[in-house]
Amino acid sequence: MFDVGVLAIGSYVPTKKLTNFDFEKTLETSNEWIVERTGIRERYIAEKNEKASDLALKAVQNLLSKNLVQKEEIDMIILSTATPDYKGYPSTACILQAKIGLKNIPCFDITAACSGLIYAISMANAYIKSGLYKNILVVSTEKNSEILDWQDRNTAVLFGDGASALVLSNTSKNIIKKIEISSDGENHKVLVVDPFIKMEGKEVFKYAVKEGTRLIEKVCLETNLTKEEIDIFIPHQANTRIIDGIAKKLKVDKNLFYSNVEKYGNTSSASIGIALDEVNREQKLDLSSKVALFSFGAGLSSGVLLFEYNEKI
Repeated sequence: MFDVGVLAIGSYVPTKKLTNFDFEKTLETSNEWIVERTGIRERYIAEKNEKASDLALKAVQNLLSKNLVQKEEIDMIILSTATPDYKGYPSTACILQAKIGLKNIPCFDITAACSGLIYAISMANAYIKSGLYKNILVVSTEKNSEILDWQDRNTAVLFGDGASALVLSNTSKNIIKKIEISSDGENHKVLVVDPFIKMEGKEVFKYAVKEGTRLIEKVCLETNLTKEEIDIFIPHQANTRIIDGIAKKLKVDKNLFYSNVEKYGNTSSASIGIALDEVNREQKLDLSSKVALFSFGAGLSSGVLLFEYNEKI
């Protein structure tokens, strides 16, 4: 069995910014209404000719520019997306492989909605622990703008586009301590794309708070940690009310929960990676910091990952 850690990270959001005030011109809504209910103030939207693979490529290029890993060292790509370049096949991972300039490595997509990054990391973790692969590129990329009904004020204001990328490796750096993933398929209908995003907000809120709390407590119990020993929580960036609800139920200071949802909106499976990259860049982590990532989304799906930060990524 090998230790698995986070070797490098990168992220990308498009250049086009859409603020709440822009929505005031097209929908029966206001900046105050959106902020009060979601915490979101702005988000970034891809151009029509930009694909999920294009966003992914920019995130990978950002990761590689740090020179912590060379592209030739990557021996697998696992890509999470709910907005693939093609609605059937080929996989967006294979398209990304070609754009990066890699050959003869396995590449595939997974769909776990907003929990996709943690699901993909759990798979990479298993592959590396088995000894089959050494350096796996895990990418989450979402062009949510193409599955939004822009006339629906309840969903249009929530989402943004973006991508994040991590390299997982058998390394002593930033070792993953525990991953826990879960699903509740009986309630899959509360959050669907058909053909646009439709959501029962109250049900999603209840699930997110309940499952986020349960999984964090489970991971703490299984790693012999108290909640107070976790230095920073990086949740899926969906809604500040959900984040505050989980903090309250856990009885943990909400200031320990990192949030950038006001800047990017909900970028689905890309959101945790974007937030972690931002935390890393802004040097908000001390060496030996214990970091908990957690997600919740359609499926319904959820996941928690705990790792110890000991080197900049």
